[in-house]
Amino acid sequence: MGSRRSNNRSKKMIKRTRMMKRISSTPLMKAFPRDFILVELVAQVAKSSARDLMKLRLSCKDFNHEGNQSYTYKHVSLDNLPVFLWEPKSSPKFQSFESFVQNCANNSNSEALYRLGMVAFFGKSEADLGLSLLEQAANHGHKVASYVLGIILISSVDVDSRVKGVELLKKIQRDGGISRCRIESNKILGRMWLKNILSHQKPMCENQFCKKDGGRKGSKWASDDKEDDVIFDCEDCKWDYTIKLFNKMLSGH
Repeated sequence: MGSRRSNNRSKKMIKRTRMMKRISSTPLMKAFPRDFILVELVAQVAKSSARDLMKLRLSCKDFNHEGNQSYTYKHVSLDNLPVFLWEPKSSPKFQSFESFVQNCANNSNSEALYRLGMVAFFGKSEADLGLSLLEQAANHGHKVASYVLGIILISSVDVDSRVKGVELLKKIQRDGGISRCRIESNKILGRMWLKNILSHQKPMCENQFCKKDGGRKGSKWASDDKEDDVIFDCEDCKWDYTIKLFNKMLSGH
């Protein structure tokens, strides 16, 4: 079954490569600079699939050259690549994989920055490096990186960090995506040995008269594990609840 799928993907890749070569030879395409056409064709494949990009680079020298450019590394999709490659670190396959992801990160690929940031912060206890990578990913529009960075910052006791963290989470909340981002972050966290667990030492809400709870939004069957389904009178309590759910997720690993 696996070989059949692999053969189908290979046939599609060959078909796509032939089609792109035919397109590039049409009179309309000849009106554009050749390098421009190559860059755009390779970029479109890269945005679709990193694996297809690798196959395309093997098809001819021109595609291989353009596939090794900064623009391509920045925009290549890593969706169909594993977060971790369970191979010996000394193996050529592992080193090639690591080099590819690092090249993507070096060229501001937001998904690569996010992945490396998560591994550095939670899997290697390299907090400063992890924060830097997550911040870079967030600055390039990666929503899950913004969510994780926001959680880390509001878990801090530093006031300025908390303010910045709340700003990040508010932006995600406006899009109704906090619960979704937490679930997405678990796709990486659930696959690694965690060496760095967040400690929520100081609650956001320090009002002793606050009720500390939220009401369900909409159906009474709304999940307790979905921030977007809960309404709080106190905003600080809402963020304490958000941290609580993230830490609950971490404790399950």
